Amino acid sequence: MTEPKSRPIDPEILQELGQFVVFWGLLEGIVADLFVATISSDIGNLFVVTKSVSASTISGWIRTTINFRKTPEAAREEVTSMLDEYDRLRGERNALIHGMWGTDKSGPGTVMVQTIRLDRAVPAVDTLITASDLRDLIDATLGLYVRVRDFMGTNGLAHRTSGAGG
Repeated sequence: MTEPKSRPIDPEILQELGQFVVFWGLLEGIVADLFVATISSDIGNLFVVTKSVSASTISGWIRTTINFRKTPEAAREEVTSMLDEYDRLRGERNALIHGMWGTDKSGPGTVMVQTIRLDRAVPAVDTLITASDLRDLIDATLGLYVRVRDFMGTNGLAHRTSGAGG
């Protein structure tokens, strides 16, 4: 088998990607908990649901179910804001996780990630990624995790507690 003609990906970038994947799991978990809380169900029984559907589906369900509850407008707006941020971050996560990584078009300390989406005018897009970009994404992911966790605590919504400050 012939090796691809590119240099290895910088270990710092791979480490930051790994950290991001770990912290993304925390965020996905608490968003699933938010969904469970919006339908007033037992969190344990709904693992079968939240682990069987996509994150975008759960986000959509929260947007729908929050309207069936007597939710103050400020809380509804906060949930919508958090879900908008979650959807934006999920797009970045999907590009990294499902994109094609290569170093043949990038310099040291960087990596080019190509994504293909047929709903864009230009289907194939190359994005240059650095370890700093991944650290920023980690910070945004953890920030949103804390925001959702604190919202749930403030509003008396049950959720799992976990590591990473949970």
